[in-house]
Amino acid sequence: PFIRSIDGAPEKGASRLLIPGIFDGEHRFVIEPLPNGQVRVQQSERCRGVLVPLFRGSLDRDTKRGFQEMNVALKRQAEWCRT
Repeated sequence: PFIRSIDGAPEKGASRLLIPGIFDGEHRFVIEPLPNGQVRVQQSERCRGVLVPLFRGSLDRDTKRGFQEMNVALKRQAEWCRT
């Protein structure tokens, strides 16, 4: 429900808005195997740049909510596939 597509190379330093230092975002997914065939998915996002303070409210509110909704949908999909 939140990230519907991704464009670009999954390489360090590739997530930028135009010029480095303006609004740089790094989103990370870590998939860790657990006992009994389960996995733990952890995601984090780090935003840096001169425009980040201008968008802090939206990042803390809307972006955070979007990632939480995505986590719920991912869990639901993973559990459905497992049955």
